[in-house]
Amino acid sequence: MKDRGFTILELLVSIVILSIVLTFAMNLFIKVRSAYSQEKANIVMEISKSIIIDAVMSDVNNFTVNRVSCNQNSVSIAYEGSSLIIKRLVFDTTKEDYDYIKYTNEVNTVSIVRKLPKGSLVGPVSCTSKVDASVGTINHIYYLIKDKNGKDYSLDLFIVS
Repeated sequence: MKDRGFTILELLVSIVILSIVLTFAMNLFIKVRSAYSQEKANIVMEISKSIIIDAVMSDVNNFTVNRVSCNQNSVSIAYEGSSLIIKRLVFDTTKEDYDYIKYTNEVNTVSIVRKLPKGSLVGPVSCTSKVDASVGTINHIYYLIKDKNGKDYSLDLFIVS
């Protein structure tokens, strides 16, 4: 007469075992999702860094660099073309959802804008110049950029003027 089904004890044991298995599975899922999100943010930051560096280097290759100057939060690069062109690399925190790094011309027409996660540490900017008789003035620009977890995405540029 055991054909009547499961006892309450068997059902409770099954539910407990299933709960334990599901708890481990959910923890694993949460960890994998968190790792994926962090890696995706890392890739976005690296791409942003590469695009900004490519834009600056494209201008350096297409124009003659007249001068480079820095302040606490931005870098200005003056190029000689048909006229003097001044572009700035600046950090913008005016938006609520993201911070932005922009590479703009002097009338603030945006050339390149890349968003950074809110809470990114940006700056200070460091500029040093060294005169080399064979190539001219070598300008070293170091633009500190770290995400909220402390991972470094700083821009490190050498520009000859």
